[in-house]
Amino acid sequence: PFEDIMAVVVGRAITEDEELSGPWIEYRRTGDRTFLQKACGYGQKIPDTKLGAYYYSLVYQKQHYDVLLEVIARNGATFPLSKRCVMVDFGAGPGTAALAWADYVFHSTHALPALSYVHVDQQSAMAPLCEALFAADKNLGDEFCWSSYRNTPTDAADAQRWVANADYAI
Repeated sequence: PFEDIMAVVVGRAITEDEELSGPWIEYRRTGDRTFLQKACGYGQKIPDTKLGAYYYSLVYQKQHYDVLLEVIARNGATFPLSKRCVMVDFGAGPGTAALAWADYVFHSTHALPALSYVHVDQQSAMAPLCEALFAADKNLGDEFCWSSYRNTPTDAADAQRWVANADYAI
């Protein structure tokens, strides 16, 4: 489940990595969530650092994940879940949409999703976090592939590669 992925990737990093532990230590000492929120720019002006990316994920990703699962569940029946999907995610952050989609597809079909995921986020620190979360997610298998960009690519060859063998897009 998502909580396990977060614990393995984000929780472990925040508690074990000296570079990341400061805000967590202050939160534990005081109980004041502001230390966590401040570390990621309150989710509005996320610092383009490992610290900013990890604390954004810690503070906001579960909430976004739950909302995405709800939206997907309301509309999921309209998608051919056993076919290859291409998902282009602008402002992708730590890949929450792909994680929620994979969870939904797996729990609906009991099969790993065929997903081509395009991660577009201006924060360079988000792609490595995204990669770590994807590696920890058992709902993503051999049929999962992803590309990451800081800006929307303009090369038509990229777009052709994304949609290769895709049956539908999100």
